[in-house]
Amino acid sequence: MKKSLGSFLALAVLLALPASAALQKGAGHGGQAPMASTKGAPVLLYSQNNSPAGNGAPDQDFEASFNAYDSEGADDFIVTDATGWTVEQIRTVGTTGTPGGATVKVTFLDNSPGGGDPDLPGAAVAGCSYTGIVPTDNLGSLTIDLPAPCILPMGTYWVAIQVNQNFGSFGQHFWSNRTIQSNSESVWRNPGDGFASGCTTFTPQTTCGVGGGTNPDFLFEVWGQLGGAGGDVSITKTGVDLGGQIVYTISVANAGPGDANNVVVTDTLPAEVSYVSDTCGGTNTPPWTWNAGTILANNSASCDITVSVVTPGAIVNTASVTADGDGNTANNTSTATVQGTLGGNPPGIPTLDTIGLVILFALLAAAALIMVRRRARA
Repeated sequence: MKKSLGSFLALAVLLALPASAALQKGAGHGGQAPMASTKGAPVLLYSQNNSPAGNGAPDQDFEASFNAYDSEGADDFIVTDATGWTVEQIRTVGTTGTPGGATVKVTFLDNSPGGGDPDLPGAAVAGCSYTGIVPTDNLGSLTIDLPAPCILPMGTYWVAIQVNQNFGSFGQHFWSNRTIQSNSESVWRNPGDGFASGCTTFTPQTTCGVGGGTNPDFLFEVWGQLGGAGGDVSITKTGVDLGGQIVYTISVANAGPGDANNVVVTDTLPAEVSYVSDTCGGTNTPPWTWNAGTILANNSASCDITVSVVTPGAIVNTASVTADGDGNTANNTSTATVQGTLGGNPPGIPTLDTIGLVILFALLAAAALIMVRRRARA
């Protein structure tokens, strides 16, 4: 049956059959606007919901018997704010057979320059992949509240949408198209090639011939809050031996673009030293931790740790830093190697100041004079 469907769907003309009759490459109509959010009060960050095309491309994860037709769409957008975006919600325009039977997978991806029209989706953004979301469904137009926010620094990204819906019970779902193009052309893929498009990986939508075959973008909006992207936090550690003690200086810098929140420095002190004190605030014991809090963009913070030398020699000590939203972890550790010495005098040997030495010499001279006189008398 799948083979005959594939041959049928390879025809250039889209047939307006009911959803229960055959799987289609295009919706044949446009869809309605998504409904308002069911959570909080996000603000509109990006929109390309204008110029609807009156058609749509399949974006569905079917039941097992139709796995060859599983497909997914994606479109790009640009985060324009220097402090980034905190994305909380995606709204799409679409159509479906019977509403209310879908969950949604949403994946945010980096931009891969030069691979498509002109670009294609790249790797998934860490912490920004979601499955099993129950959307607010308005006849196939979806309001998708993310279970956790996706924090994106300034740059170009893609949002990929796939609706998990049983074809036998709820029919097909289509992501509605847009007649004009913003940024790169939207992309589509059907890994099993059941629709006989040849687009088994993300490919510009018009090349695949889905959703009417001539419409370059999808209809969607990005909602959330301005800001949220952390800064680029780095750490530098130095140390100096003072004879019996080492003073380590830890400096944490935030290169931006946003503020760095929940900055935490950890320094697991080596066995060759023991903790004495610090200037960082709070009570700290090994493994030593400094909760630096928030460091504003293009600012820094530093403090000193004093330790006593237990075992002399080349002492290697590494500190690390973490912060919310830090997109660059390559500069989050720093190592200081210090030649530690015991310093001072061996235990049990007293020391004298200048006055004590003068008195000692005077006593010794007096004792010598007494010895000389005794010998002279003898």
